Amino acid sequence: MDINKLDYFFAAAELNNFTQAADKCNIAQTTMSKYIVSLEEEIGLQLFHRTNKGCSLTVQGELFYTGMKKVYAEYSDVIRLIQSDEKAEIKIGVDGEFFKIQSLKEFEDAHRSITLSLTFASRDRLFEDLRKHRIHAVIIPDVVMSDEFLDESTVCVDLRSEEGLLTYSTSTKERFASIGEMIEAMPLITKSADPSYHEYCRKVLFKHYGTEFKDVQVVDTGPRQQLLVSLSQGFAIIPESELASGMDLQQESVSDEFMETLQLVYSRKFVSSYLKEFIRFIKTQI
Repeated sequence: MDINKLDYFFAAAELNNFTQAADKCNIAQTTMSKYIVSLEEEIGLQLFHRTNKGCSLTVQGELFYTGMKKVYAEYSDVIRLIQSDEKAEIKIGVDGEFFKIQSLKEFEDAHRSITLSLTFASRDRLFEDLRKHRIHAVIIPDVVMSDEFLDESTVCVDLRSEEGLLTYSTSTKERFASIGEMIEAMPLITKSADPSYHEYCRKVLFKHYGTEFKDVQVVDTGPRQQLLVSLSQGFAIIPESELASGMDLQQESVSDEFMETLQLVYSRKFVSSYLKEFIRFIKTQI
C-alpha cells in the first residue's frame, strides 16, 4: 500500500464520486478507478458501493476510512517532524519544585535526539512564559490549578494520577487521641488556594472522621508544606511519591477521593512538532 496515495481514497470517500475525486487529485478518472480496485484487492474487501450516480462507502469502507485517517495523520506528523528545521528541543516549565515524572525519563530514553529543557519557577511566572511562547508547556498538579491560568487555547493532558494521603508528624499523632481530634484542632496546609478544593477536603474528611478542620494555611511549595507539617503546625494531603526523605512524617490512606493528577498544560497556539511527539508518547503510556 502506497500511503502517499491514500488521498485518492479519502477524496473518493468524501465526494462519493470517482470522477470528482479524480479531478480533485489531478489524475485521470481511469487512474482513480484502477487505484480503488487495486486497493480493494490488496486488502481483500469491497470498500465502495458503485452506482450510475456515484459511489458510497461500504461498512468495511467506513471502518477503513476512519482508521486510515488516523494512520495518515500520524504519518504526516512524523514526516513534518523529521523534515522540520525546528531545534529538537521541548521547553517545559515545572511548578516550583521537583516531581518524580517517569514520563520524562521514558521519553528521553526513547527519543535521544530530542532535548527536554526544564525550567523551575512559580505558577505565575510559568504561565506568563507559556502565554509569551517562551516555553512549550507547563507541568503542574491539578490540585493547584485554577481558572485564572486557563483560557480557551489551553489544553491539559494527564501525566499520572496518584492517591493523596493524609500526612502528619509523629508528634502530632502522639498529641491527639484520634485522627478526628487532630483534624478538628489543626489547619489544613495546602498548595491550593482554591476555596472549592478546601471545601472538598472538608467534606471528605468529615465523611471519614466525623469532624472538620476550621482553618486553612496556603503555601507556595511542597517542601514548605512538608516542613510545616513536620513541625506539627498542621496536616496535609500529599501523595507518597512527593514525600521528601528524612522528614518525620506519617501517612495514611483516606480514600481514592483524594486523587491528585499531574498534568501537562500547553497552548494550541504554540505547539511544535516535538511537543506533539511528546504528547503522543504520553498518551500511549496512560
